[in-house]
Amino acid sequence: MEVKVGDTTAGTDVDTSKPKIVIPPEERFKRVRLVVTGIPASKIADVNRGILIPISRAVGEFEFAIEVDVSSVEGISRAVLENQIKETIRQIGASLVEETLES
Repeated sequence: MEVKVGDTTAGTDVDTSKPKIVIPPEERFKRVRLVVTGIPASKIADVNRGILIPISRAVGEFEFAIEVDVSSVEGISRAVLENQIKETIRQIGASLVEETLES
């Protein structure tokens, strides 16, 4: 074997290239169903920011169901129920599929 001056690789079988990092594919789920309870109404912005927005970024537009079960001594007036709550449901194009009212 002929070695030239300044040839530092002559006679070596050392691979001087950087090691290749293999990143395994991220686990992905075709369907995700989460049933979450005990969310305080004051945390709805956190639900939007921490749950709905990340899902939307991952999959684009999606639909979800919401269940509201409220009990209070003061109650909710029929006017609020009809003119605000149900009207909003209609305006956003959602469907009210179940309703239970107790006096």
